[in-house]
Amino acid sequence: MSRVLIVGGGYVAVWAHRAIHRRLRRRMARGEVSTTIVAPLVSHRFHGFTGEVLGGIMPPNRVVTPLAGLCPGAELIDGAVTAVDLAARRATVVAGDRGTVTLDYDHLVLAAGSSDSQRPAGIAEHGHSTKNAGS
Repeated sequence: MSRVLIVGGGYVAVWAHRAIHRRLRRRMARGEVSTTIVAPLVSHRFHGFTGEVLGGIMPPNRVVTPLAGLCPGAELIDGAVTAVDLAARRATVVAGDRGTVTLDYDHLVLAAGSSDSQRPAGIAEHGHSTKNAGS
C-alpha cells in the first residue's frame, strides 16, 4: 500500500488530497493508496470572507469547514506534526486525545500554511485572526 501523509488543512492540503483522489480513485477503492491529513481541529478556513468576518458582518465559524466533507476518503487526525524523519519516512504527531503517535508514510506533502504575526506590540492583545485555530 502507498501511504500519503498530508501536513496541514489549508488550500494546498485540500487540493493535494483532491488531486490524489481524482487520479487514483480506483487504487484508493482497492486499498492500494491511502491519504492521512494531520491538521489542527481537522478544519479548513476559507479566507474569501476575511473582510466580512473582521467587520463583524459574518461570524468566524461561518468560514470554517470540516475537512471530512472536503477530503472524502482521507484519514483525519486532529493534531500537529512535531518532527519528520525523512530518511525513515516517519512523522511524529501530537494528536490531542491520542497523545503522541508515529505515522509512517511513502509520500509526504508539507502544506502547513502560515499563521498571523503577533507583532508589533498590541496585535496579540487587540488583533483578530481568521487563520489560527482559536479564532
